[in-house]
Amino acid sequence: MEALARFPFEKTRIVFMRVMAAVWMAEGLFAWAIILGIGPYETVYQNSALQMRLAISGFALFNLIASVGLWMLASWGAVIWLLTIAMAIILDGTIADSNLDPIEWPWVYAALALVYLILLAGARRFRDVKP
Repeated sequence: MEALARFPFEKTRIVFMRVMAAVWMAEGLFAWAIILGIGPYETVYQNSALQMRLAISGFALFNLIASVGLWMLASWGAVIWLLTIAMAIILDGTIADSNLDPIEWPWVYAALALVYLILLAGARRFRDVKP
């Protein structure tokens, strides 16, 4: 237990949130590239089914909002980020052609969320413990 108390949970959580902010900013910009038809995604958005277009549009908005909140280390940013992860996991198998997401495996999203929750719990548990 003493070794856990010395682990820098809070600093690690901050670095993790900033890295996830950069990754989610890239994912949001990727979704906008699909919407705007940039590069190899020239006609993907226009030729997609309605539910696919709604999902891409939602992720284009919420990924960017989550990335700003994560970078600011705001609690609302983490909540929106976790909601986008939940939406991605739920929508992964339900929408045809959902392979447009750069992170294709839902377990990667789940692992990232679990790492964040462990770091958050550790930071709160050992906040007042001085090494």
